[in-house]
Amino acid sequence: MSTLIRRGVAAATGLLLMVAWACGSVEAAWAGGPTSVIMVNPGSGAAAALHTSDPRYERLVEAVHAYYPPTGQTARPAGVTDCSSCEIRLTWLIHDMQIWRIDRVHLTPDDGIWLESVSDETGGADPFEQTGTWQRPHDPTALLTLLRTTGVEASTGTTGAAEDTGAAEEAGASKTDAGGAADLAAAGGIPGPPLGLVAVGAGLGGIVVGLAAGHLIRRRRDTERVILSG
Repeated sequence: MSTLIRRGVAAATGLLLMVAWACGSVEAAWAGGPTSVIMVNPGSGAAAALHTSDPRYERLVEAVHAYYPPTGQTARPAGVTDCSSCEIRLTWLIHDMQIWRIDRVHLTPDDGIWLESVSDETGGADPFEQTGTWQRPHDPTALLTLLRTTGVEASTGTTGAAEDTGAAEEAGASKTDAGGAADLAAAGGIPGPPLGLVAVGAGLGGIVVGLAAGHLIRRRRDTERVILSG
């Protein structure tokens, strides 16, 4: 391999490494922070977990406004009974192991859904030492739908008007999740590399091929001139 080709390959390799490092740095910058939530029904023993990579995680975040500090009263609402086995607990984690928020979801027979929430975005405070704040979920229908589609809460008819709407949204959510799974399967189940990185790689490959082809053409011309002059 000539010096020119070796230099072209070295330059292309170096540029590819720089692009890969830059992509890795972007991903690392987004790493950390809340990563997952554990959903538990102490009464039935049902449990589920959602990761940030699951679209349902973002729907749950929005349903309870998890990224907003809890606002509301500190006194227990009159419609909520003191029954730990009658609640559903959402334990939010940083790095899948450090608690930063807890939502105790109370499904009442006559007073809708109440949340008893404690939150500390730094993850440094002991949530069990904090006073809970009572508030309504931002989207009670979406919350009920997620609790049921994950199997944590069975349909019991105890949440009033949200019942029928929740069932309809549950069917829609199931279709959406099924469509996403089908699209992933059709794509081979494994996401490809970023489009920008593919384009850069293709361009660099073209540069290397062009340098090599140009070198070979020049060598052929030089050989022909030697034969003709001889």
